[in-house]
Amino acid sequence: MITKVDREYLKEIIDLERKIFGDEAYKTTMLEKMFDDERYSFIIDSEKKSYLILYDTVDSYEIIKIGVLKEERGKGLGKKLLNFLFSHSDKEIFLEVKETNGVAINLYQQTGFKEIARRKNYYSNGETAVIMKLENGK
Repeated sequence: MITKVDREYLKEIIDLERKIFGDEAYKTTMLEKMFDDERYSFIIDSEKKSYLILYDTVDSYEIIKIGVLKEERGKGLGKKLLNFLFSHSDKEIFLEVKETNGVAINLYQQTGFKEIARRKNYYSNGETAVIMKLENGK
């Protein structure tokens, strides 16, 4: 089961963020600030192995982050989170991903996202961001 997060799950999200992203993890204060901002939604699977952060831009959603524990990757958890989002969304959905993150790009393409643009030197390490949009109202 997947559920939208309330305050009791925030600690689990913070712990997952650190385990999954290490040095690139959002700081606790940033996650708390995002959680307190009604434009952000946090979704977590019931076994607390994956989560999604979503930003509501009024006329569309932007997926900010999907995190899946390393030992749980390849088991469909990311796809389940996305399908949950799709079934509860009536807006366009966008995301950005590092062009070197082939695994994530493949997941997004499998679930209906198409590349619409690129931002060169977008990330602090100089990597290019691939901008993707969910096609066909999936």
